[in-house]
Amino acid sequence: MDRFERIGLVTSVQFIPAMKKVKEYLEKTNKKVYIHKVLKYHGQVLGCCTYAAEAIQDKVDCFLYVGAGKFHPIAVASNVDKPVFSLDLEMGKIYSLEMEKMKRLKKKMWHDALIEDAKRVGIIVCWKKGQNRVNEAIELKRKLEKRGKEVYILAFDTVSKEKLEGLKLDSLINLACPGLEEELLELERCLRVDDC
Repeated sequence: MDRFERIGLVTSVQFIPAMKKVKEYLEKTNKKVYIHKVLKYHGQVLGCCTYAAEAIQDKVDCFLYVGAGKFHPIAVASNVDKPVFSLDLEMGKIYSLEMEKMKRLKKKMWHDALIEDAKRVGIIVCWKKGQNRVNEAIELKRKLEKRGKEVYILAFDTVSKEKLEGLKLDSLINLACPGLEEELLELERCLRVDDC
């Protein structure tokens, strides 16, 4: 991270105080720090709402997520075109999310190929704040229908694998919480195999 001069800071709500200390430290080392407010706090992101990072990506060289775990920083890495690092306070180390981002991009390419072959597609949306992408789902539905697909918008308050089991679909598109990706990939595999 030393080679980067302009750093965007993001965090989840429980680490707001720690992010402020990181900001002070970085500024003392002559780094230019950018923090954007979209949700309640400056720099706050959710797994499904990374706009605090997206809004400033043209101003920064990289992003630093201050917190713990990979869920939030992977979401940021997936939605910006800049390197993303995590200062994991529980593990006590800084690491890059580039490998995780590449894995996610490979899965997306595989998933896109599945959708190309699918005849019946479900688009999952959620009504929760930060996850409500119904308008995007409607537009995507139109585009897929023009390509000859039979498309259903599946709207939930809370999305779970159990609510989707048994649907006669070839593929699913997740416009709800990105945390569901692994579960949905497993469910899609089961849509194609009789023994799940």
